[in-house]
Amino acid sequence: SLTMLPSALALVGDEAEGLSRPAFEHDIVIFADPVFSLSALAQLDAAPDPAGRTLRGDWADGLARLPWSRFEAQSVAERFDEGRVLTFLDRDATKANLLSPAARRARILHVASHAFFDPRAPDLVGLAATPSASGDPASGFVTIQELLAGNFASEMVVISGCETGRGANLRGEGLMSLARGFMARGVDSVLATHWPVADRPSAMFMGAFYEALADGASPPAALQQAQISLRDQFGNVPFFWGAYVLESATVASSAAGGDGTARSGLADDHQGQGSVVD
Repeated sequence: SLTMLPSALALVGDEAEGLSRPAFEHDIVIFADPVFSLSALAQLDAAPDPAGRTLRGDWADGLARLPWSRFEAQSVAERFDEGRVLTFLDRDATKANLLSPAARRARILHVASHAFFDPRAPDLVGLAATPSASGDPASGFVTIQELLAGNFASEMVVISGCETGRGANLRGEGLMSLARGFMARGVDSVLATHWPVADRPSAMFMGAFYEALADGASPPAALQQAQISLRDQFGNVPFFWGAYVLESATVASSAAGGDGTARSGLADDHQGQGSVVD
């Protein structure tokens, strides 16, 4: 298996602020199947594309509900003690709940939603959420800057959406992605994607990933097993299983220390496959 390091600085501690881990109130907080307001998202300001429409507005035009993300949430929740799971679905899948103390202090935070990335505006990355009852357009979109406004104590964050591992490419630093944002605020490991993913295969992938974790696999090994599972079902078509990548400073540090717990490589600072399946 292969774990990616987002930046060499992560090995020397600049990537996170060294949060002490609390006694987690929830083993997992799940954020999934938001109720999107296309009109609200379309109103958000963004850099104009050559056709004169906003990039984020164009993105919002194509959004649809993610019915399999609800199945994904239910499948993931079944792997944990019911009393240790907190789920935000439908109208509860709001920005406020994603940024809440409960989400920030969960052992695992699982997010299944539409993610925004466009190479023409690589600094503008974020996640779609259910807008607030007030109708404020900004409430339906969570930016990387908002994620960076507070710390996360989570051991792992899973961002189940399109291109959640991509962002502005800073020379010598790597990608300023959603995954990087979570790690910068204290998260040990982030499972993200490097290209668009489909609703149903994503749900299947996450089911296999958490099943492997429940059976005692480490996150890198669980990623590998999930990729093999989807390859067995969809064939040798990397689109369905190759987008997922695990980014971690802690796993990489352990591997660099020679304790044999994982293999790590200082991967290229843009797209790459997250695990070796053979």
